[in-house]
Amino acid sequence: MYKDKWNDVTVEEFYKVIGLMVLIGVYKSKNEDICQLWSLENGRPIFNKIMSRQRFQDVLRVVKFDDAEYRRKHRSDEKLEPIRECFDLWVNTLRDGNVLGSMLTVDEELVTCRGRCPFKQYIPSQQRRYGLKLWILSDSKSSYVYNVETYIGKKPNVGREVNLGEKLY
Repeated sequence: MYKDKWNDVTVEEFYKVIGLMVLIGVYKSKNEDICQLWSLENGRPIFNKIMSRQRFQDVLRVVKFDDAEYRRKHRSDEKLEPIRECFDLWVNTLRDGNVLGSMLTVDEELVTCRGRCPFKQYIPSQQRRYGLKLWILSDSKSSYVYNVETYIGKKPNVGREVNLGEKLY
């Protein structure tokens, strides 16, 4: 894609990308446009000091969570297989990070997704109709997420599944 113009990503630079993604999540929750975060006029100065917007976007375009060669040799029907290891590590970190309170809630969340994904859902009743459907177990008082399960679609040759949220306990 970039041919001779590409500079390898260093470990430090990759940590910066992850940190910026966390910051974007924080600011995005305040409905701030991602491109505006790097704006010199009314953006956030910290973003330009950490990394240029162009380099950030370039790194995100080429980052991969799986090894395509390994995936070709070890075919799997599980749709979450390419990121399963990373996803499980994240969920285990959530579990280790807090003790469950006495008031819990299970809810479904549609996380907006415009990219190609084999388990992207279409829910016409939602404001943003396309995305990844997640079942989330969280503490009602602190809103801390304790467990997450991804809905990857209807399983073949199986009837309608019920009580999907119970799997989170």
